[in-house]
Amino acid sequence: MLINDLMPAELQIVPTWVIGTILLGYVLMIGPGEYYLLGYFKIRRFTWITFPFISICVALFAFIISDYYMQASHERKTLSIVDLDSKGSPVRENEIELLFTGSYQTIETRIKSGLFSPLNQSELGRGYDRFNSPRNTAPGMVGAPFFQGSIPTQYSVYQRMPQWTPQLNRIVNNYPQKEQAGFDWSSITVDQLNSDESRTKLKSQVKQTFGENAILLIYQGTTEGKPKRFTLYLNERLAGTPLRPGRITALLTPIHRPHTQYQVQSQEQVCFMDDLCVRQQQGIFQIVSQTSPAGGSDFEDLSILDSSDSRQWLVVVYVPGNERDTIYRQFIVSDT
Repeated sequence: MLINDLMPAELQIVPTWVIGTILLGYVLMIGPGEYYLLGYFKIRRFTWITFPFISICVALFAFIISDYYMQASHERKTLSIVDLDSKGSPVRENEIELLFTGSYQTIETRIKSGLFSPLNQSELGRGYDRFNSPRNTAPGMVGAPFFQGSIPTQYSVYQRMPQWTPQLNRIVNNYPQKEQAGFDWSSITVDQLNSDESRTKLKSQVKQTFGENAILLIYQGTTEGKPKRFTLYLNERLAGTPLRPGRITALLTPIHRPHTQYQVQSQEQVCFMDDLCVRQQQGIFQIVSQTSPAGGSDFEDLSILDSSDSRQWLVVVYVPGNERDTIYRQFIVSDT
């Protein structure tokens, strides 16, 4: 879901009818076309020249067509996760950046006062097949990065990017960006989150400040350990493409999660945003909850809401953009 959200907007899969037309034309040229044409000029002995020539031309034409549909220069899009204190000041910022290129090249990422970690998306996106066996266990195609400069103050990271291969990187900024003015985070209270009327008013304020595409999510822990998410305030726009269905809300697209203990398919549906914000009190999260934020090559240290504590609230504002998607999170704990 994260890769779907960050992929280039103009990227398209070559239509099936185009592939079928190219294959049909190739068969007709090397079959009856070449046979009758060479026979007409009585030069069928040259078929050992015309056949490879036609094959090379068709292969080049197929490459041009695929490059046209999947054309992408050096593309870079970022998901920025900004955690705010009670007054709305940023206290932590994580950037998940996707690199995608249309040709083999070395990409430079400049970092100032931050920590860099490459992510193995084939491991992060691993699911389970019908026999409950892990899928997508192949290692990533992008080679190990190499660094130049002074870490962590100011340095550059170089990665050799294969063609049409997405690569996710995580950057933890030591000095978070200033939150944009216009929204009063300090005005959000637990009493406001408990009221339907106040939540509706909060939604209007969010859309007025961050735009109509902004999405408001509110999480609350429960004594049963199952977090409550107020889904009434999701954006209704679900536009997308065949390659990226529901691209605008890809991070909110429900997916099935296997049971962590018995690895059987659960009926519970979660999304990337749920796992990003809410700490599940089971499996590996029991261990992760005992550690501090690591800034490593996974997302396990980014969840901040304890799903078993009903005093905890998490206000999330998701703002999609062309070059950067931003998630603002404010953690609130009630007194009672």
